[in-house]
Amino acid sequence: MSQILLLLDQKENRRILCEWLATYHQVLAPTNTSPAELATLNPAFDLCILDGTALDRLWEWVQASKAREEPVFLPFLLITPRQDVNLTTRYLWQGIDELILSPVEKVELQARLEILLRSRQLSVSLKDANAKLEELNQVKSRFISIASHEFRNPLNIIFNSTQMLERFLECHQVFSSR
Repeated sequence: MSQILLLLDQKENRRILCEWLATYHQVLAPTNTSPAELATLNPAFDLCILDGTALDRLWEWVQASKAREEPVFLPFLLITPRQDVNLTTRYLWQGIDELILSPVEKVELQARLEILLRSRQLSVSLKDANAKLEELNQVKSRFISIASHEFRNPLNIIFNSTQMLERFLECHQVFSSR
């Protein structure tokens, strides 16, 4: 089950959204949203929903959270009233991944949440696959090194033996011609 962090300064909106989201997801809705308190989450959430006032207050925490998760995608969704869009667009494409205008349509919110959560899950899967691929590459390199060593020694012995035989035959021909 996905964990969604709600950082809405407006208490009633936080309560309503928390109740609705809790039917589909595990919801974290801390009342103390100071950066120090949020740092303890580390990031124990799959998606964060915030409003404009929380974003203004927590912008550095948002950036630090995204940087800490790199290369895994950690989505942030901003809910803002239409009149605040101009104020909050400065954050878009710098850390906010999605914007929804309030009042929020449940169908639109659910669709965007599913897309963001699916993107996060794919990002986590890709990171895991890359880690496994790196591990396989290391195993392959060790195998090639061992196999190369195991073949090199017998081949060197064969090569040295043939050189010794050639020298012996040359010496034998020299002595037999005399």
